[in-house]
Amino acid sequence: MNVTVIDRDEFKAVVLKAEMGGQDVRRAWKEMQGKNFNWITQDFGYVFIPEWQWSTGVKELWVGPIVNYTR
Repeated sequence: MNVTVIDRDEFKAVVLKAEMGGQDVRRAWKEMQGKNFNWITQDFGYVFIPEWQWSTGVKELWVGPIVNYTR
């Protein structure tokens, strides 16, 4: 697996919490794909890693797509 770290402009995403490890990340992504959100703008998603966990070890991730939603 290749990991790429990039800086992006601010965006909004709808996410589900997943435990560290591929199996739970895939479960969360499958669950997200099963939802019928009309404001999801892409066919792919992101895995977010909380920065505050770097020093103690990453235990949870957030999985989801960018959304096009404004109030």
